[in-house]
Amino acid sequence: MCLKKGFSLHIFLFFFFLQSNIAQQKIDSVAYYLQKGKKTSQLVDYKKAVTIAQEVAVDSLVKKANVVFGTQSYIKKDTANITLASNNLLQLYNKSLDSTLLAKYYHFKALIHKLNYRKDSSFYYYHQSKNISLKIYDSLAVARRLLSMAIMQLEERDYLGGEITAFEGLKYIEPLKENKYTVSLYNTIGRALNQMNKNDEARKYYNYSNERNKKNPDKIRKGKDILAYLNNVGRTYYLEGKYEKAISYFTKGLRFDSVKIKYPYSYRFLLDNKSYCQAKLGNRELALEGYLEVLDGREKAGDIFGQAISHSVLSDFYKDVNKKKHHAIEGLKLARKAKANKRILECLLILSEVTNGQEAKKYFKEYVQLNNTILQRERTLKDQFAKVRYETDKKEKENLTLKIENEKKQIQLEKEQQQKVISFLVTLGSLLILGISVLVFKHRRKKLAFEAQLQKVEAREQERQQIAKSLHDEVAGDLRMLHHRLEKTNQQDIAQKIDLLKNNVRELSHQLSSVRFDEVSFKDQLINLVSDYFTPACKIKLNGINEINWKEIKSPIKRVLFLAVRESLQNAKKYASATQITVLFTKDKTNIMLKIQDNGIGFDATQIKKGIGLKNQQERVEELNGKFVVTSTKNVGTTIALKIPVHV
Repeated sequence: MCLKKGFSLHIFLFFFFLQSNIAQQKIDSVAYYLQKGKKTSQLVDYKKAVTIAQEVAVDSLVKKANVVFGTQSYIKKDTANITLASNNLLQLYNKSLDSTLLAKYYHFKALIHKLNYRKDSSFYYYHQSKNISLKIYDSLAVARRLLSMAIMQLEERDYLGGEITAFEGLKYIEPLKENKYTVSLYNTIGRALNQMNKNDEARKYYNYSNERNKKNPDKIRKGKDILAYLNNVGRTYYLEGKYEKAISYFTKGLRFDSVKIKYPYSYRFLLDNKSYCQAKLGNRELALEGYLEVLDGREKAGDIFGQAISHSVLSDFYKDVNKKKHHAIEGLKLARKAKANKRILECLLILSEVTNGQEAKKYFKEYVQLNNTILQRERTLKDQFAKVRYETDKKEKENLTLKIENEKKQIQLEKEQQQKVISFLVTLGSLLILGISVLVFKHRRKKLAFEAQLQKVEAREQERQQIAKSLHDEVAGDLRMLHHRLEKTNQQDIAQKIDLLKNNVRELSHQLSSVRFDEVSFKDQLINLVSDYFTPACKIKLNGINEINWKEIKSPIKRVLFLAVRESLQNAKKYASATQITVLFTKDKTNIMLKIQDNGIGFDATQIKKGIGLKNQQERVEELNGKFVVTSTKNVGTTIALKIPVHV
């Protein structure tokens, strides 16, 4: 009996140690494949580590393998595998309720949407991940998510929002005495200030980043951040036009130890910026040599985005039309492939300048449409970024308020104060109703007066239309018949005068008749108008047209705006010999503004009286309670500014 028990115990121990040995081998295999993936950079090795970790079912091991696998999948831009990793983390969270897993799951969701160019959704999940990390007091993770959010805001030109987000990240990371992400947050603040033309402040934060970077023990990362610092500070100076000062920083970066070998990406950006400054200083040969070296390096590295930048820069640099066109076409093709909208716009604008006729109009129209689309998208994303943060924070505050209110049991005190509160509210409500009634009455009276003025203008336009029709159909027709009779009686002199008079009457008829927007939209008519006047010798920029909902603007106002643009373009091109004209529409809550600037010969506005065209424009604007201002300087150009109320 004892022998049987001893034998059973030995069998149990044998299988126990055998099973333990197999489990340990699998754990070692996970570590092996993770290390192998680090050396080979192959996702298949990381995926193998995940598969084995799932079999072992040790939570910490599953978490580690999936976090590494997901991170490497993002670097490889493999959305399928990062989705797999995120789903594995969510399953593990549902089992263990470890909040760090939920935070990382949201982080990976943000990365997936970022790779799919859904930045609004990406920003939302970054925010969710940040909030989870905040609840578990993971300050480093909070700062990292805020850094990613700030960078995304800068990419969408929400510079103020990005600056605020980066400062919030600093609040969490500075107490940790961490270097890598602190440097990145300072740089992000510097970039935001740089984009807002606050170059002195930008340099201050770039210097903060450089001082913190000196403490970084990672030599490779430290060198990369030093080069970024030199490039960023140099850019602040060249944006100020201090090109020699900027070159000193770029040159220092280019002389960094083995920079071309160790940091080829940074080397190309430094050389590109230095070449730009050389070109500005008139050293075109040195600039071209640098530009071509940068392009060659980017082609060898397969850097599509960088190549788009190089071709765009070269197209702007060359004076030869064929070379400009060649590089603009190449840059446009690469920029579209890289989804680099800024470079697409640059190349389209250059192509509209170096081509002729319909081809030029096609490029310019595409430029206007894309620019308007980008502006609309950026504005939408800014609103969504703010909305995500506001709604999440509001919900948290509401939950906290509800909890506090439920804990308070002060019913007796509320009963004692109820009568006083009711009396106060009744009095206050009465005053508010009285005040609102007065305001509503005044506003309604003002609105009725404004609408009456619009109707008056509309009636006057209808009268003009009727007069124009009568002149064209009746008077011009009678003159035509008289002209034919005089020709038959050989009274040629009088017939010619009658013919001239007939043409004058028709011209007056066309001037009296006004443009209508029933069949073709106001925006399309404006674009067609600009396209008609646009030539290689006279470039016209049309800005702000897509930011206004023209359906909300009354026809009399649109008519005045259209006529102002048409007459200003005619004057600028015909009399002012302008080569650059800018038409800008803006709108606030109560007014719509139009500014038309040209670089023509100008005139002395204090000495020359306004012609009939300007007087007509002014009268039309003032009929709508608007303001009309003309400023002009000889040999500089003329600016016409209109401001018309859209409602009261």
